[in-house]
Amino acid sequence: MFPPGLDSLYKRMMEQISQSVYAKLCKQVLASITLVYRPITLEELLVLFEPPKGMAANPESMREVVGHCGSFLVLREETVYFVHQSAKDFLLEKNMVKEEFPLNEDAVHSTIFTRSLDILSRTLQRDMYNLKDLGHPIEEAKPPEPDPLGASRYSCVYWVDHLCASVHQTSTMPIVGLENGGRLDKFLRNKYLYWLEALSLCNNVPKGIVSMAKLCFLIQERGVSHLTELARDAHRFIMYSKGAIESHPLQAFRVAAVAFSSDSTRLASASDDDTIKIWDAHSGNCLQTLTGHKDSVHAVAFSGDSTWLASALEDETVKIWDTRRWNCVQTLEGYNGSIDSVAFSCDSVQLASVSWENIIKIWDTSNWTCLKTLPHHSKPGFPLAFSGDFTRLASVSDEFTLKVWDTHSWTCLQTFEGRSDSVSIVFSPNSTQIVSASDDGIIKIWDVRDGTCLQTLTAHIDRVYAMAFSNDSIWLASASRDTTIKIWNLASASIDGTVKIWDVSSNVDLKSLEGHCLAVESVAFTHNSTWLASASEDRTIKIWETSNGKCLKTLEGHYRFVKLVIFSHNSAQLASMGSSSSKIWDTGSGACLHTLNHGPVAYVIAFSHDSTRLATVTDSTVQIWDTRNGELLRAFSDYSDGIFKSVAFSHDSARLATGCGVGVAGISTVTIWDARNGECLHRLDQDGNVNSVAFSRDSAKLASAGSTVKIWDADSGVCLETLTVNSYLRVMSFDSSGDRLNTTLGVISLCQSEASGETDVVRPKPTQFAGIGISTEDMWITYNGSKLLWIPPEYRSKCFDICENNLGIGVRSGKVWICTVDRD
Repeated sequence: MFPPGLDSLYKRMMEQISQSVYAKLCKQVLASITLVYRPITLEELLVLFEPPKGMAANPESMREVVGHCGSFLVLREETVYFVHQSAKDFLLEKNMVKEEFPLNEDAVHSTIFTRSLDILSRTLQRDMYNLKDLGHPIEEAKPPEPDPLGASRYSCVYWVDHLCASVHQTSTMPIVGLENGGRLDKFLRNKYLYWLEALSLCNNVPKGIVSMAKLCFLIQERGVSHLTELARDAHRFIMYSKGAIESHPLQAFRVAAVAFSSDSTRLASASDDDTIKIWDAHSGNCLQTLTGHKDSVHAVAFSGDSTWLASALEDETVKIWDTRRWNCVQTLEGYNGSIDSVAFSCDSVQLASVSWENIIKIWDTSNWTCLKTLPHHSKPGFPLAFSGDFTRLASVSDEFTLKVWDTHSWTCLQTFEGRSDSVSIVFSPNSTQIVSASDDGIIKIWDVRDGTCLQTLTAHIDRVYAMAFSNDSIWLASASRDTTIKIWNLASASIDGTVKIWDVSSNVDLKSLEGHCLAVESVAFTHNSTWLASASEDRTIKIWETSNGKCLKTLEGHYRFVKLVIFSHNSAQLASMGSSSSKIWDTGSGACLHTLNHGPVAYVIAFSHDSTRLATVTDSTVQIWDTRNGELLRAFSDYSDGIFKSVAFSHDSARLATGCGVGVAGISTVTIWDARNGECLHRLDQDGNVNSVAFSRDSAKLASAGSTVKIWDADSGVCLETLTVNSYLRVMSFDSSGDRLNTTLGVISLCQSEASGETDVVRPKPTQFAGIGISTEDMWITYNGSKLLWIPPEYRSKCFDICENNLGIGVRSGKVWICTVDRD
């Protein structure tokens, strides 16, 4: 319902517009403003329709056009609004203006969709706000001036809505932009991750999730088969990664392809940032970055003699790189679609390349001429794999089977029933095995001769895009949408099911240790990082070798689940804490040496530095045991109202420190005891639960971690230093100098403070961390205080331990992870 008299007013205004020289332009603007889903700025409006010839494409010109739209529109702070809702309703609903304003809603929505996708395809790129740090939080992401998303912000959020609105359900006409190789196809393949970053910067990731669901439904409903899997993958990816991308925009990016050099010493990886990186396959160090690509790199391959590297591009070309100088020596053209796969013959005489248009080209590497063009009937967009002797070709069929072909007769030699949606395949160098990877991250190794599955590798958590063997067939590299490159030691996998995996992008060495069948409650490294112990709800303790992840021993004997494990300082003994008793084990033989019946549930345990004493702490009692014979030496009580949270011996074993949780009175305490007679030497007030205490090597200092970290003079009880860490530290120890504190967030450098006789003379100050750590919420592995590697929810820690550059993590599923960060 319109207010009385407005019909005639709006009609008269429309007639005036129709008679002006700006009639066509004004009606285009009115049509766009009428159908957008929120008020838009002049800058955003400018990109939503095609400006006429001679019109300057800038906000000032747009301001003039809006001014010619009579009293329909008003401009406030560079944003265009209708003067009243009735003005918009009039244009949408009144038949009397159809002659003056024939609004074809489908056509306008279609134009906004195509113009939106065009500007996004032109302008989106990696790191639009120059954040640089992969762990940069969205709260600290400030738009630069000018804002690179200023003109495309509306398009970024609403392009799917306009696409869906442009389609009549009863129409059978092809949808503009959804053609095979069309706008949407190219956008999802080349710009999708940049779009996710932009959504995060616009604080609209939830809207992106809804948009991808709508897009999948539209594509399925209209039977657009060539986009079905692509859209489904895009939807799955944003659903899985939404948490990380929403809070940290640069967590969206992936590695697209990998390849080993023939001597297995170098690895090439291609990424969506239009670069190729050359890595040292043994150390994980980046040796070279190849730039100059004008579009996404889909695949890479070394020649058999490692003198060339071929890269397949979205821009319908293949580039050949000289590996000695790393310069581009040749660009191969002749396709009408993006190149999806490249492969050299074993003797480096020929190069095969496969395009999205299903054409295989064979090139002569002596002069880079095309020798042969073959039709390819495999599933579009999926790579091919050639055997090392170039006599076999593997392809993925439309029925999701793997086929092996004779390249001379082109007859099918073998068919494998692979997993659905196999997206990457590769031959072993001796052509006896073929590896397939699926979109759920599962990798399978097949025997080419009889089609049997030899191994299944599971460590990636998302789609595997590309793989490559080393020439000795021992190493397999895989690149996944989970943003990691993993290098698998297949010789190890064939023996014990354990693999060595490198995340090349972050220099983090990951190992998955499997054996527990219930949640892991505690993990602990030996002091030299050689072993890792894990305690589980399955009532077992396992000792693992850190270097290769091999399970050395399984210790059994607890009647209920094991809550805590620690190694003695000489690594010869292991203590495990159960519900009413603790056990001391010989780590060499795996034998249980002593069972300590401490009665009530113990909360924490600690070895003395000479490994001859073990302290167990129950709700109010500290007990000290002789680890050589299992005898209870002494017990003393603390009747503070807080529960014991931590305990530690001084290095000379003469003193013992305990830390309590916050009691009824609202305070917590740190108590220093004489370990020989149980006398209380000092009782120190601390803020927050005291989760960790540690003496320095010379026993002169004591560190206690609550809501702040306090450094105390252990002799006088005077506070030397107070550090603000904004986190509760669960593990803490001094280094040999006593000037640095190793914590779960990294290493803290301490001031050279001396006791002054006054308590708390040092004010709290911000703290800088160095080295490996794990974030407060256990979502990130950190390095030097910066976020390095996001941990997916199913791999986050129930417990963890840190030793030097090693991080051990136990999760609820029963798995244990070892992560090693390369300090270089």
